[in-house]
Amino acid sequence: TGGQFGTLILGFATSGGSKEVLTRAMGPTIGDFGVPDPIPDPRLDMTRNGAVIDEVDDWVDEANSAVISTRGAQLGAFAPTSLLEAILLRSVTPNPYTVLATDVQGNTGQVLIEAYDADDLSAAGRLANLSTRTEVGGAAGILTAGFVIAGTGDLTLLIRGVGPTLTGFGVTGAVADPTLVVISSTSGQRVGNNDDWGSDNAGAKRTTATAVGGFPLNEGSRDAALLITLPPGPYTVEMNSGSGGAQGNGLIEI
Repeated sequence: TGGQFGTLILGFATSGGSKEVLTRAMGPTIGDFGVPDPIPDPRLDMTRNGAVIDEVDDWVDEANSAVISTRGAQLGAFAPTSLLEAILLRSVTPNPYTVLATDVQGNTGQVLIEAYDADDLSAAGRLANLSTRTEVGGAAGILTAGFVIAGTGDLTLLIRGVGPTLTGFGVTGAVADPTLVVISSTSGQRVGNNDDWGSDNAGAKRTTATAVGGFPLNEGSRDAALLITLPPGPYTVEMNSGSGGAQGNGLIEI
C-alpha cells in the first residue's frame, strides 16, 4: 500500500441488526510471519457513505484495548507483536462500510487488512459481504483475500474479481481482464478458478448477485466470478491481471 500502489481498501456490509466487527490493519506483525517490507506504522479509517466514522492509529491507545486483545484471541486472530498496529472494535448498524489502511508517515510496503464477525451466533446482525480493492498485476502483483467458513455445513459463496465493470463507478485504470483462483489454505490445492464470468453459470451468478445486493457485472465483460460451494475451513482468493499482465485497479468480493 502507499506510493504508486495507492491505498488498500476493505469494504464490508452488514444486515439483519447491529453487529460488532473487529477490523485490523497489520504492518510490523506480519513481518514476523516472513512477509517482506511491511509498513511500519499502519493507520485505519472506517467510513460510511463517504464520511469517516472512526479512526485508529496505535491500538494500544484505544480505551478498549484490553477488550480488543481478549476478543482477538477468542476469534482466533494472531496476536499483535507491535503496539503500532491499528485495530478497531465497534458495533455497526446494517450498512455498507469502507475501511482504509495507510501508513502514518506515508511509507510504502505491505499491509494486511482484516474484518472479523465479533458477535456470537445468536446475534441478530450478520456480516453479509466482504471486498478489497487495490492495484493488481504488473509490479503490484497479485491481490489476495482470505476468508474462513465456520460451523459444520457447506456454504455457497459468490466470489468475484472485478475490473472492467469498475469503470462505470468512476474507478480509473481498472484492470482489463482479471483472473480469479480460490485455494484451500489447509491443503494448498486449487478448488475453483474463473477467467471471464460469463463463461459458465452466468444466469446463476447474475441471479445470486441480485439476491445478495451485488452490483451487476457488465454483460460480456471480462470480469471474473465464481459461484462455489465449500466445506468449513480457511481459504485464499487470488486475483491477477490475466494473460496481458497490465497493472490496474481490481476488486475482490466475497
